[in-house]
Order: sequence, then C-alpha cells, then structure tokens
Amino acid sequence: MMTWIALLRGVNVGGRNKLPMQALRTLLEAHGLRNVRTYIQSGNVVFESNESNSEALVTLISGCIDVEFGFRPPIIVVTRDALTAAIDGCPYLEGVENPKVAHLFFLSTPVLEADLGPLESVRRPSERFALVGQVFYLLTPDGFNLSKVATKVERVLNVPMTARNLRSVLMIAELSKP
Repeated sequence: MMTWIALLRGVNVGGRNKLPMQALRTLLEAHGLRNVRTYIQSGNVVFESNESNSEALVTLISGCIDVEFGFRPPIIVVTRDALTAAIDGCPYLEGVENPKVAHLFFLSTPVLEADLGPLESVRRPSERFALVGQVFYLLTPDGFNLSKVATKVERVLNVPMTARNLRSVLMIAELSKP
C-alpha cells in the first residue's frame, strides 16, 4: 500500500463547506481507503491505498464528499515521498524561526513556462518566492494576509493549487510516517 496525502481546499473556512474530520475519516475508510488520519480542520488527510493514480483518488474523495456533504472541494493528492521532497526542496527550511511564515503551494500540474514577473512586481521587500517543480514556495515575514503574491500566484501560474504553511506541512509529514 502507498501512503498518500490529500490536501483539500476551502473546507471549514468562514462557516462554509463544513466538513467534520471524524465524519470524513469514517467516510473515506468506508470507501476503501485505509489508516485514514487528519491534521487540524482545514482538510489535511493522510491515508493508505493500493491505488497508484492520484487522479483516481481525487475523483474518489471528491465524489464521496459531494454525495455525503453536498460540495466538491478542490483536492491535490500527493504521495508521502512527494511531500517529503517538497519539504526537502524548500529554500526557506533553514533559518526561518517561525515555520508559519513559509508557505508551500501544491500545484495540480507542473507549470512548463512560468512568467513570474507579475509576482515580482507586487512582492513586498521582505518576501521571497521560488517555483520548483509542482511546488511554489513563498516566504512572508510580514504576514501571509498582507502578501499580494499569495493572492495572485494562482492566477499568474494558471493552475489549481492549495497552500499550507511549513509548520502544517511538517506536521502532516510526521503524521504520514509509518
């Protein structure tokens, strides 16, 4: 069995798209996923499956949520190895005192040709960013909510994505260990 991580976007935010994690764990296990664990309420799911196709897992999970809860959240599914590689590839892993100011945006597909100029033009002086494979890294020492890069990156790269702060990603990685 492979260990997978599903990163759901926009659940339990502002009273919308309510998705109780215990109910989600039960639902996913009833549909064949094994050893389902969640981290906090924002839709971070670790599970095991014999399925080797991430798109098939996205279809399964989003379909289950739609039938049971009445909405289809965008979902990015990555292997434990891909999550570990994203952490290892983070240019802001060292020297960051607060892991909540470093963010990883997981992209649904690779961006073949990225023009990051529009992001550079709105970057705060303290911010740094990098695009590596299917992960966009953003350092926001002044706060994520003040970042114009954070609000524009999806439009500029033109692919669906979901973001987590480094602290959450490290905790999800820990949860995914055997």
